[in-house]
Amino acid sequence: MIDLETKYSLKEFVQDVLNKAFPESKTKRRINEDGDKLNIACPYCGDSNKKKSKKRGNLYLSTNTFKCFNDGCMTYAPLNKFISYYCQKFNLSPPDVFLRGETKETVISKKKTSLLNFLLNTQLSSKLINIDYFTNRFSLTKMNDFSLDGDTVNYIKNERLLSDSVNFSECCYHDSNMKKIYIFNKDDSSNKILGFAIRNATEDYYGPKYRIYNYSEIKKENMATIDMSTEELREIDLLNNYFNILNLEYNAPISILEGQFDSMFIDNSMASTGVGKIRDVLYMLNDSKEIRILLDNDKAGKTESLKLLKDGYTVFLWSKLTDDLMRKYNSHSMEIKNLTDINMLYIFLKKMNASLSFKSFNSYLNNYFSNSIFDALFI
Repeated sequence: MIDLETKYSLKEFVQDVLNKAFPESKTKRRINEDGDKLNIACPYCGDSNKKKSKKRGNLYLSTNTFKCFNDGCMTYAPLNKFISYYCQKFNLSPPDVFLRGETKETVISKKKTSLLNFLLNTQLSSKLINIDYFTNRFSLTKMNDFSLDGDTVNYIKNERLLSDSVNFSECCYHDSNMKKIYIFNKDDSSNKILGFAIRNATEDYYGPKYRIYNYSEIKKENMATIDMSTEELREIDLLNNYFNILNLEYNAPISILEGQFDSMFIDNSMASTGVGKIRDVLYMLNDSKEIRILLDNDKAGKTESLKLLKDGYTVFLWSKLTDDLMRKYNSHSMEIKNLTDINMLYIFLKKMNASLSFKSFNSYLNNYFSNSIFDALFI
C-alpha cells in the first residue's frame, strides 16, 4: 500500500487536483478516506450534478489505480497515468511517491516518467542546444526552396512530396552539397533540439543511409559541448526516440506513426521511429486522451495494430482503406496493393487528385480509424 506520509503526499496531490477541478464546490473538494482507497468526486467527468456529495471516483491505494463508477464516465487509469494527466492539465508538481518511488508498488519505469520529468524540469530543458548552433556549424540551409536542383530536393519532390508539408519546412535542412537531409527533433516554441537524424539522399551512397544522433553521440563525437549529467543525458536520449513529441497539442487527438517523414503528413502527430517503441510511447503519453495509432501497412505493422486493437486502442484500418480504393480506382490495383505507408498513400491520392491538400488528406484518413474489436479484419 502507498505511504501517504511523505513531504508532498499523494493525498495532498489529490487535494490540489480537486481544488483545481472544483474551485466553486467545497463539498466536491472533500476527500473521504475509506480503508485502502480515497473516495473523491471524479475530476474527469465532474461527477454528479444533482447531488454534489455523491462521489463516484475511487483511488485504490493497494492496486495503484483510479476508477470512476459514474455511468457516463467509467474512467479507469493506473495511478501513474492519473498523476501524469493532472500534472499536465493543472500544472502541478508530482507527489514524492511518484518521482521517488518510496514503495515497491509505486516504482514506475523511467520510460514512463521521462516526458513528465522533462516537462517539469526547466533546468534540464534549458540545457538543450539551439538548432542554430548545428545549422551554422554544418553550413545547413532550410529546405524551403524547391526550385533548386540537387539530390536532397529531388528526393523530397519526387519520392516524398514533402514539399507540401509545413511541418517539413520547420525541421528539415540540407547540407551545402545537397546530399544529406538533416531532420531535427526540435521544440518549435524554443527552437531547441532533442537530437537529429541524417538521411543520405544520394542513390550511389553505399554506407548507412539513415542515422539518428542523440546527445550522448553528440558528446562522444565532440559535435558540441554538453553540460549534462549521465542521468540527464539518459533522459534526453530517451525522448529523442520520439520525433516531434515536444510539439504535440495534448488536449487534441494525437496520432502516432512509425516514420519521421510519414508523421509530417498528419496533424498533431509524432513518430516512434519503429514498431517496437509504440508501447513505450503509450506509457509516456496519457492514455485518457484520444490517441490514434497509424502503423505501416506491412506484416509488423498489422500484427502490432491487431494487438493494440485488442487492448482497446484506436488503430488505422489499412485493409478497409485499400478495399475502398480498389473499388474507386480499379485500374490502379497494383499500385494500391503496394501502398505500405502514409507517404506512399499521399503520393497515390495526389496522383489521382492534384488538388488534394493536407487538410483534405487528414479528413479523409479520419474515416479509417477504429477501436472496435469487430473491425479486426479491416486492419
